[in-house]
Amino acid sequence: LGDLSLLKRYQRSRQGHNGLMALAMEFFKRIYAAKPLPIRWLRNVGVRNLNHWSSAKQLIIKNAAGIH
Repeated sequence: LGDLSLLKRYQRSRQGHNGLMALAMEFFKRIYAAKPLPIRWLRNVGVRNLNHWSSAKQLIIKNAAGIH
């Protein structure tokens, strides 16, 4: 359980996914902090459409949870 080589291998395997998730979280932070009406409108339309597209929503949820 505490094998350093095993932990390093796990860290390397997760590095790409974690980087993508960090970029996604930064995107969400910026898009929800945006004040201009056109950006807020696009964001709301996008989220509303995604909410009705269950297969894409499930894929995003699984990806965020690290389930592939």
